[in-house]
Amino acid sequence: MLTALVITIIVIVILAGMLMDTLAGDNGLLTRTITAKDKTNIEGIQEELQTAIEALKIDYYSNRHTGTIGEYIADHEIDLQSAVGDSTLKVNGNKVTYKGYDFKVDDITGKISEDLITTSVADIFDITGNDTNKLHIGDFVGYTAGKWDETSLAKITASGAKLAPVTNIPTKGFEFGGFGSTANRDGNAKATLSDGFTYVKYTSGKAVTGWRVFDVDTTDNKITLISAGCPEDYYQPFSVKEPCGSISQYILTGDSTGSPSLLNSSSYIPRDWTMYENSSQGAIANSAVALSKTILNEWYSKYVAEGASVTGWGNEFNEIYKEGFEKYRTLIDNYSSYWLASAGDSNSSLYYVSSPDKSVRSDSWKAFGVRVLVSISGVRLKKTTTTKTLMDPRESSKTYTYAYWKIVSDNNENDEDDSYDSSDVSDGSEGSEGSEGSDYSEGSEGSEGSEGSDYSEGSEGSDS
Repeated sequence: MLTALVITIIVIVILAGMLMDTLAGDNGLLTRTITAKDKTNIEGIQEELQTAIEALKIDYYSNRHTGTIGEYIADHEIDLQSAVGDSTLKVNGNKVTYKGYDFKVDDITGKISEDLITTSVADIFDITGNDTNKLHIGDFVGYTAGKWDETSLAKITASGAKLAPVTNIPTKGFEFGGFGSTANRDGNAKATLSDGFTYVKYTSGKAVTGWRVFDVDTTDNKITLISAGCPEDYYQPFSVKEPCGSISQYILTGDSTGSPSLLNSSSYIPRDWTMYENSSQGAIANSAVALSKTILNEWYSKYVAEGASVTGWGNEFNEIYKEGFEKYRTLIDNYSSYWLASAGDSNSSLYYVSSPDKSVRSDSWKAFGVRVLVSISGVRLKKTTTTKTLMDPRESSKTYTYAYWKIVSDNNENDEDDSYDSSDVSDGSEGSEGSEGSDYSEGSEGSEGSEGSDYSEGSEGSDS
């Protein structure tokens, strides 16, 4: 009996030693929990949490707990907090929130899902573009602005120059158009240029659509998205009697700088862009705006060169075509010409990005695209395995690959990857090409309060 007791004690001591080594040895579970804190990337955070869960699983099996591992973890939140040394860790069902990330834990195995979901912009954003696990400028986000309907179309008619939008490329002063009455606002309006300038293409040959990351504000936990293409076209006229550039700036942005007395009249009303705001996906109220030269200047100053200005030839705008800034190239130059909602120096023209010239200029008597910005906040983003690969339109052998992030909610985080499907979205390339919009001639219908005869023919707006 004594011999058997001694042997039993020895076995218990050996097992206890093995358990202590497992938990606290040089490569023990608890030690690995501590050392994993030194890792700053997502895998390190996930490994740290998984290690702490493994330690809990030992206790779960030792005590022969009758519930599931997931239930045991949920009942031992304090123990999990202690294991990782962070009292802010929270367990909610099979979801563990740790260091700004939400991890799903398998109820049976206790394994953490490979999918990463987060609400903290600061934790996932990498301004350098080097960390492949994090959010970058130019990445695609599964945001949708919905489809046009009578209500949203009426918002255009009731604002702007009080003109109903048209399906074809617009030809009247201050008119919007280029899209169908039931078109998807995530797609593109009809291309307004010839010579193949019909938007950057995916490797499939289809023009880019959807929404991309334009700016990230880690202080306000806000992400600003930009339409990858141009969901609308707009016609900028010219007149010797009215400052058409200032009028368009007012219509597109509500900024009356230049001619406040004229612009505050009933003839023109700032454009309503709220139809692009999808509150169910975190869109901030009244955040939707048209991209302007002012906004683009601020973007260049933040991401390209401090104090940069995009106006004129041979300036900072060309930096995106140089080595080191390739990641921004297809974001800013989407291989179309589009208006920047800011009046030119003479107030008679409007600034625009000229893809053919790789510059920012100002002009009139033309129909170009408009790009829309909308900001989202308070949503959970999940990085998917889907990527978006775009071809360099000027050098087809070059391609640029961007991550795709899904916006999820508590009731759809278990869904399979529903990456953006552009199959029912117009890419704009099937529209008529080569049209810059006809001149605003005498006798044609102008906007309410503005007669067509006020708009002269013959001279184009000046370049800047």
